[in-house]
Amino acid sequence: MGERKKGRGLWGHAVGEATLLSQRYHVPIVDLDAYEIEPAILGLVPPETCEEHRLIPVSRQGASLIVAMVDPTDSAALDAIAKATGYPIEPVVADAAQLLAALARHYPRT
Repeated sequence: MGERKKGRGLWGHAVGEATLLSQRYHVPIVDLDAYEIEPAILGLVPPETCEEHRLIPVSRQGASLIVAMVDPTDSAALDAIAKATGYPIEPVVADAAQLLAALARHYPRT
């Protein structure tokens, strides 16, 4: 699993739409500003796929790949990632701005 920083846990507190989605669908929120994602995890999903589906892999838990997404109900994205990686996917909710920043930070365009 990835490394925590700033003394905060993996599942942080977000505001706005992410919180509403988390509560509605009973899916945890990940605080992408406070979480370091291991390079091996990032390598499981191509950057283009992450950008296309607005998601980023954050960790492995057992046999599952934990994927942060803006919309945890996007079954097309979940199916595409499961097919591409061969892992069962467990979605977590991410704030849209944090997700875009994480994509830019971890998959910089050349």
